[in-house]
Amino acid sequence: MEKILRSVVGAVVLMSTAVFAGEPAHELDPKVAVKLICLRSNLIEQRVEISYIDEGALKGGDGFEYRNVRRVAAIHPLAERGALVRRVVVYDFKWNDSLGWYLREVRSEKGGDAVYCWSENGGETVVR
Repeated sequence: MEKILRSVVGAVVLMSTAVFAGEPAHELDPKVAVKLICLRSNLIEQRVEISYIDEGALKGGDGFEYRNVRRVAAIHPLAERGALVRRVVVYDFKWNDSLGWYLREVRSEKGGDAVYCWSENGGETVVR
């Protein structure tokens, strides 16, 4: 009986210390989406228009699932053949407690890879 009681207490302690991803504290504001898209793409906020924001989930290539994702369609200038043209570009914003809404990208650079992150709570950060 004592072994069972210890097992139950141990399970309760483990469950109480487990961290589960919560739901977003707030919805993705289109103004926040524009700000982060501009940080990511070096654009002027007045040149970016949000067409729509869809709620969903996303499964990564390695099988990892993001539960809090907003797909944002933005229309903004892109360089094509030496000229700027306005195109629809789709971004997948993810959410977590520490970053808020964020975009992330891995880039290959001279000397190795770098992780770029543009977030609601942290602005632009780069880890090399």
